[in-house]
Amino acid sequence: MKKLLAVFLAVAMLLGCTAMAEVEVKEFPEVPADYSKVVDSANPLRTLYEGAYRVPVTVGEAERSMLVYFPASYAQTQGFVLIVPASGTSAAQCLEEGGWKVVADEQGMLLMLPEPGEEAYDLSPDGADYAFLAACAKKAGERNYWFQTKGRDYIVGYGDGASLAVEYAEATVNSWSGLVAFGDLNLTAEDIKNKSGADLPVWLFVSDAAEEEALIDLFRGYNGCTDEVFSSAVADRVYFPNQKTNDLLLNDQPLSQVRVTVAADAAAYVADRAAQAYDFLHIGTREVGYGAKAMRYAFNVDEWGATVETVDVDGITRSWIQYVPSKLRETAEGKVPLLVALHGNALNGEYYAERSGFIRMAEEFGFIIAFPTGSISNGITPTWNITKDETKWNDVAFLEAMIAKIESEQPIDTARRYLFGHSMGGMFSQHLISYMDGVFAAVCATGCTTEAVTVGPYTHETPIWIITGDNDLMGTSFQAPEVAHYIAMFREGNGLGEAYGQYRSGRYQHYVWRNAQGADTLRFSLCDEMAHTTTLDQGLYFFNWLSQFSRGENGECIYQGGIYNAK
Repeated sequence: MKKLLAVFLAVAMLLGCTAMAEVEVKEFPEVPADYSKVVDSANPLRTLYEGAYRVPVTVGEAERSMLVYFPASYAQTQGFVLIVPASGTSAAQCLEEGGWKVVADEQGMLLMLPEPGEEAYDLSPDGADYAFLAACAKKAGERNYWFQTKGRDYIVGYGDGASLAVEYAEATVNSWSGLVAFGDLNLTAEDIKNKSGADLPVWLFVSDAAEEEALIDLFRGYNGCTDEVFSSAVADRVYFPNQKTNDLLLNDQPLSQVRVTVAADAAAYVADRAAQAYDFLHIGTREVGYGAKAMRYAFNVDEWGATVETVDVDGITRSWIQYVPSKLRETAEGKVPLLVALHGNALNGEYYAERSGFIRMAEEFGFIIAFPTGSISNGITPTWNITKDETKWNDVAFLEAMIAKIESEQPIDTARRYLFGHSMGGMFSQHLISYMDGVFAAVCATGCTTEAVTVGPYTHETPIWIITGDNDLMGTSFQAPEVAHYIAMFREGNGLGEAYGQYRSGRYQHYVWRNAQGADTLRFSLCDEMAHTTTLDQGLYFFNWLSQFSRGENGECIYQGGIYNAK
């Protein structure tokens, strides 16, 4: 009965769609050999492409394609929606009649729509359609025309494409931050392969909720929802997750709802529903961090209360996200600390500001924080010119200009400038100890112990702390060559001996080398269950350490301890 109803609704949807989409679908031009030479110097993150393009997708020996839509407002490394149209329709039809083009134009979201065939999808996890969907999702990270970061990636399906989307999303649940299915699901609970039991916001549009009760209960269980049923103007049922009483710093309160909307035309392309679906999807973001990549509430730059700032460097408009706390807590002469936070490879300042949660830390402790965006020097995505290659954008000059502008406009305590970096940003932060000798009072970085970093000489003692996780990409052992290289380099730079102390604090195992003042000016820490990331609780931890240090009038390192201590 369930399968017959799904087929009937799919046919009805096709018969009802008399006006085909008129969106122009173009072929991708040849990719520039050096993207940095053709990028918009006034808006470096703006993609070169605009409109709908056909992208070839190879699945085994078969050649298929998907439609990719770039709105004019799209910027590199932002989120995307993978939309699976119903079989027998077209990706262009789904884009136009489903209302997604309008939503993408308004929100600056990239859309990816696998081109369906005439026959119904094969829902087998070993089938060609499942492999096709996986290949389409993989395209988002290939860095050929665009690059998508993790955290705000969503998946939507229509008709029998809804069943394929649900099956694929639950099997790769940690890759998605929201799922919407338009149409009855030709699936059972046994078909769902969410082995981790991770939560995921789910909204089902169905013609008969009774037919989907088993799946609804399954999703409610994954999301930890209570039995209490609510409703809204757009959903007949809304189940909320049980709220924790011990709200940890690791993540916010649970947010993964399960919604159910009953409609006879559940599988149809109805334009108004795209905006409703987007409003639901972008509530959350998936923390690419500690534990099982838990969901947490998403905030954009405006919602955080931050601003986008710019400065011209070598004819290129460079930008950063800046947050000034509502209450500035003075440390010296009415001035406050500055923390510069460097993102990892292929990210940007906006992404890092929105997803790190460090703005909450700045608000709590009363310091100003800046999230600069790296240069377009290697391919199409932001990175850092670590080696100061003169043929590439000058990131040192950018940071110097950024700091100068901030200090000309904000009450910065120049003795308390701090630097943090993650991954490639962490590698760059290590080099900046030499490149910007004495500018920062202390430096902390995560996920960046590597033999590839060889820092030049510096004359000012600079406390540095590197944190890595036992599930990180590199340097996950105190005995690792990468870690030994890092330790030797900064022992020599800070004039420290070989003797070290070690102790455990919570999920951290610390190794410390202390200077004559008794301050651990070199610290290496391993963090349990941590992947290649940083989390808010970690930010609070490292800022407490950073704020123990300041620069004296002659540039000397001063150790005095404590976030709230004045100069």
